[in-house]
Amino acid sequence: MQISSTSPRRGTLAWQQARLEKHRLQGGVCSICRTRLPIKGYSSRTCLDHCHDTGALRGVLCRDC
Repeated sequence: MQISSTSPRRGTLAWQQARLEKHRLQGGVCSICRTRLPIKGYSSRTCLDHCHDTGALRGVLCRDC
């Protein structure tokens, strides 16, 4: 598995900022089922879809998806 040097590392401040930016760009909804994603308790109730080979962030998902 290779992580791109331009992708943020999981658990870092950059990762959290990228997650919040994806949330904002998606309009605050899951990228698959379009369920509204909360801001409060955000990290425990959402998942970040990413490529395991490159580390590229694809979208924010609800736990059900």
